[in-house]
Amino acid sequence: MNFVDAIDGDGAWARLPTAAKQQLRDNIFTLLGQVGEKRRPFARSEAESITTPMLLIGGGDTEGTLSLIWRVLAEHIPGAKTAVIPGARHWMFEQAPQEFSKAVLAFLAG
Repeated sequence: MNFVDAIDGDGAWARLPTAAKQQLRDNIFTLLGQVGEKRRPFARSEAESITTPMLLIGGGDTEGTLSLIWRVLAEHIPGAKTAVIPGARHWMFEQAPQEFSKAVLAFLAG
């Protein structure tokens, strides 16, 4: 699936286990719905207006625009916290569930 390779690098789809591939196939209609929404780009001023505590998490090995997007958002959301999960990509919650959970729980414990 080209979408998965675009998010997680060349060959990412081929590396996914069968169950993960099926989960993505089952969820494809959500993505198609988002495409149809024709969302406008997120403005810097919108990020700057967020007042809710925010944790932006990224996989340390995530490639492409996703890695850039969450880092830039973190720079413009007041008080945003970030966490990087080493050795993981976009699906870090499956690739490194303990590290992901630790980051989330630390944020929630605040």
